[in-house]
Amino acid sequence: MYEISQLTEEDFPHISQNLDVWWDGRNMSPMLPKLWFKDFASTSFVVRSDSSQPIAFLVGYISQTDKTKAYVHFIGVDPAYRTDGLGRLLYEAFATKTLGLGANRIEAVTSPINTTSLRFHESLGFMAIENSGDLVSPTQALGHKDFDGKGEDRVLLVKPLPF
Repeated sequence: MYEISQLTEEDFPHISQNLDVWWDGRNMSPMLPKLWFKDFASTSFVVRSDSSQPIAFLVGYISQTDKTKAYVHFIGVDPAYRTDGLGRLLYEAFATKTLGLGANRIEAVTSPINTTSLRFHESLGFMAIENSGDLVSPTQALGHKDFDGKGEDRVLLVKPLPF
């Protein structure tokens, strides 16, 4: 059984040095600077191994402009633990916390080439929002071209709360 706790600033070094490996060599660590561990800890969670090292984490927050929207900025699981359901457990903890803070949905984005993420979010019941506003399954989404800048296409994901 795994225990979920609040993410802390002390988790930053281990996650930062392993993040790119967990993402199959993609350069992801610049997307998760230490400020996320310092300033968003109250709505961010971690699972640690028996040796107390992080093996999975979720960084999220309540939108400052729309208090009904909870947003997951980043979720990561050590590949050695990916079949243990840790991503789902982290999303459930985040959903419980943010529902209590007034959120009525969770939103996230992912790259349209990240088929692992698309399948994972689909398994949790997320839908993708297309440019037309239509909702489709994440694995069928066309995505939003240049959403995060030139060449940075994204699939917008949404799931109503409760989880």
